[in-house]
Amino acid sequence: MGRSGRICGEKTGPAHILIQVTMSIAESAARIAAEPRTFPIAGSLGPNLNLFLHDVVNFQPGSAATVTAPGRDADLEKALVLARQDDVVCLSADTACGQIGYLAGLGVGPAADNIFRVDGPRPSECGMSHAAALLKDPLQFDRLCRKIPAATVCINPFIATPDCMKLAAELQRRLGREVAISGGPFSLVKTCIQKHAVLNTARELQIPVPFGEVVSLERVKTDEASSVVDPRPLREAVDRLLKLADAVIIKSAVAVLASKIYTIRATREDPGEALRQIAPQLQESTYLVEVLYDVTVSPNIVFHIGAADHTIRCVGITDQRLSRHFAHHGNSFPSLARTLPGMVEAGYRFSSWLRSEGFRGIVGYDFCEYVDRATGRPAFFLTEINPRVNGSVYPLFLKEYLGRTASRPISAFISVKWFQTAAGSFEDFEARFHHLFYTPEKTAGMVPYNTSTIRRGLVDLMFIGRTREEATMLLNAARRVESA
Repeated sequence: MGRSGRICGEKTGPAHILIQVTMSIAESAARIAAEPRTFPIAGSLGPNLNLFLHDVVNFQPGSAATVTAPGRDADLEKALVLARQDDVVCLSADTACGQIGYLAGLGVGPAADNIFRVDGPRPSECGMSHAAALLKDPLQFDRLCRKIPAATVCINPFIATPDCMKLAAELQRRLGREVAISGGPFSLVKTCIQKHAVLNTARELQIPVPFGEVVSLERVKTDEASSVVDPRPLREAVDRLLKLADAVIIKSAVAVLASKIYTIRATREDPGEALRQIAPQLQESTYLVEVLYDVTVSPNIVFHIGAADHTIRCVGITDQRLSRHFAHHGNSFPSLARTLPGMVEAGYRFSSWLRSEGFRGIVGYDFCEYVDRATGRPAFFLTEINPRVNGSVYPLFLKEYLGRTASRPISAFISVKWFQTAAGSFEDFEARFHHLFYTPEKTAGMVPYNTSTIRRGLVDLMFIGRTREEATMLLNAARRVESA
C-alpha cells in the first residue's frame, strides 16, 4: 500500500494555518507598494546574442530523460515574439512564412537571416529535440556555428534540459568562447517540477501554501501484462480533508504538461464512487490532495535572475485565465489581485533561494487569492513554480515590444491559448479577421502570435485594449466572426 504525509500545517484547519504563515510575509511585504514595480521583461535577454530553442518537453519522473510533447511543436514558433533583431531562433524546416512576415511588419522577431531552420522531421514526430538533432548532424551544427557572430552567446530554451546543456558545451568548444544557458542547473529544474518539493521549500521560507497531503501510490498487478494503481491511500487522504472542507482536489505532484486536476465535492457525490471513476486515469506514483479554496483570482508572477549580476527582478504580473477544471487558457493584464505585494515578496523570497542553488533565468510563480472565511479578508498561497518560459511570458514580451511604437501605452490585454478557428492557413485567418488586427495607430486590436497549429484549427491570440473589458469585447467580436 502507498502512504501519505502532510505538506502543510497542524490539525487546526486550512484557514488558521494560512493566517499564521501569512503574517510574517505580510510584514516583509510592507516595503512593496500597492502596485508592485515590474522591470522591462526584454531586459532579461541581457546584452548577449540569444539562441532560442523552444522545444516543449515533458520530464520522465524519476529519471533524467525528457520527451518531446506531442502536438506542442507550435511553441518553437512562439519564440519569435521573444527574439530581438540580432537573436537567432531555431524553427522546424516546414514552418510557414505567414506569421513570420506579419510579426516582422509589427517590428517583432529576429531578422529574416537569423531564423535557423532545422532540417528533418519536427521534434514530436521523431522524439528528438532540436538540440539533439543539431548535435547528431555535423553539417547542420556547422551551419549553426556559421550563423552565430563573434558575440557572447546564451542559449534560451523553453526549459533547460540535458540536450540543451550538451549543445551549449559543444558550441562553447567549437566557437572558443563562453556559451551560457538560461535556466538550470538541470538537477534543480527537476526538483522544481516536483510540486511537493516546491511546497515544502515554500513552507521553510514562510510562504503560504494550500492545506493538503502528499500521497504515494503503488501499482497492483491485474495479470502478467498489466497493473492498476491502488487508490486506497487517496481515499484515506480525501476522507481526512473532507472533514475540514466541502471539497478537495487531486493533482499530480509532477508539473507535467496538460496534467489533469480532479475535484471531489462531498455535497455532490460519494467520494468512494468518485475515486473509483478516477482510478483508471491515475498514471503517476505521487499525487497531492488539497483543500479546494474559493479562489477569486490566480496571478502568475514572473521573475528573472540575472546571469551576470545575479540581480532578482520582477518582470511581469498577469492573472491566469483558467477553465472550470483549472486548465490554463491564457492570461489577463493588469492583475485584479488585492494581495499582490505579499505575492511579489514571496516571489523575491523563493527566487533568492533559487539563486543560492545556482538558478539563472526566467521563473514563474502561480499564486491563488481567496477570501479567508475566518476573517473576511483576502489571503493567498503559492501553488507551483515554472522554472522555464511559461504561457504569460509571450504576451508580456509582445506588450513591451509593441508598446515601443504604439500611439499610447498598452494598458490592458487578454491572451487566449488555442482559439478555435476553421481557417486553414495564416493567410485565410488574416483575410477573415483583418479588420480586428492590431496596428500601432490603433488603441485596441488582435495580435495572432502563434498560428503554427492552425492546420489543427487552433491559434494563440492576444487582444489589446485600453481596459480588460475592452480586450474582452474584442475577444467576443472574434468569436462572433468565427461562428458566422
